[in-house]
Order: sequence, then C-alpha cells, then structure tokens
Amino acid sequence: MNSEFEGKSSHAYDTMSVFALVNPVNARPFYIGVASSLQGISVESDVAFDCEERGEILRAIAETGQQPLKIYLQENIAPANATSAEAYWAETFLRGGTGLINRQASAQARQRTADIHLAACQRSLKAQASRQDGVEQADKPHPLRHGKSWDDAETSKLVSRFLAGERIADLAHELQRTRGSLVSRLRLISESNAAVAQRMTAEGLLGFDGQVTKPA
Repeated sequence: MNSEFEGKSSHAYDTMSVFALVNPVNARPFYIGVASSLQGISVESDVAFDCEERGEILRAIAETGQQPLKIYLQENIAPANATSAEAYWAETFLRGGTGLINRQASAQARQRTADIHLAACQRSLKAQASRQDGVEQADKPHPLRHGKSWDDAETSKLVSRFLAGERIADLAHELQRTRGSLVSRLRLISESNAAVAQRMTAEGLLGFDGQVTKPA
C-alpha cells in the first residue's frame, strides 16, 4: 500500500486533542474544543451543542482580515476520554476567570463573552478605517496657501463671507486653506468680534468657554 501513512500505526491517528480558540484581536481565548489528531484534519466535536456564539465571533474575526489562533492544550487523548478532557479544560479556564462560550458556562456568561469579543473586533475595524483615512489624508496635497500668513484682505474676506452665511468648507476651498486653519483663524477673531463669536457658537464651533468643540 503506497501511502504517506504507510508503516505507521493507525492508533496514532485515532487519538484526540483539546484545543483553545484564541481571538487574535485581543489575544483572549473564547472556546475550548476537541479535534482529531489525524494530520491535516481539524474536526471540532460539538455533539449536541449548537454554539451560535462561536459562529458570531468567528465571523467577526474574519471581518478584521484575521483567523482565530488554535492552541493545543492536551494531545493523544483516547476518543472515549475526549469529552471529559474538554470539560476539564473548559472548567479550568472558567475558574481562572476566562470567559468562554462553552456549554459549561451559563447562557448569560456565553453571551457576555461573545459581546466582549465582538466589541473588540468592532474596535479593530474602526482602528483600521481610521488608519486608512490617515493614509488617504496624508496622500492628499496641501492647499496652495497652507501654512502661509494671513493678510488683512484675506482675513476681511473670510469674516465677511462667514458672517454672510457661507460654509467653512466652501470658504476653505476658495481661500486655498484647510478647514482647520479657517476655524483657528475665526476663533482668534471671535475674541474681539461678537458677531463672529455668535455665529461660531451657533454652528457648534465654539463652546461656552470659547473653545473649539468640533471640526468645521
């Protein structure tokens, strides 16, 4: 018989292993399972246990572009002892304060664990989006007058058009400056110009203490 398993005892492939699934986003285990020790095969044994929470977590991890980590805790277990070995490790983790979605945990505890891991994945996705936005912003060329001093004519134009009701985004494009630059300039002007201060407050650009509260 020509096989990669030729010459090896079939007994070596009849054993089971206990493993932990770890969320790579927060490096925390969330599930204890059992799998066949046969090379190249990872068949999880969830007989009579429909683990909906595990599916939710696995999908959330996949959305971050990662895969769960599998850490083997005990190997070469006789199939007849696999269920008790899984229960032992699950209970050990739970007693140590690690949240799991295994049947040994209560339904409330399983949902709480799922919520923790789903929230971690959501934070990871938001961080990825923020980093991408930062890259895109860095790639954008600066406006022509970015960083240059303001002259009286330009300042007068900004004030008059702002008080006339024009949007800061439109003024920034016309004046070839960033929106942040215009808000900073208007904040300085608002210290001595009540009309500017009033409009900025109405737009939510100034707090009660005169501080900028949100970007334009």
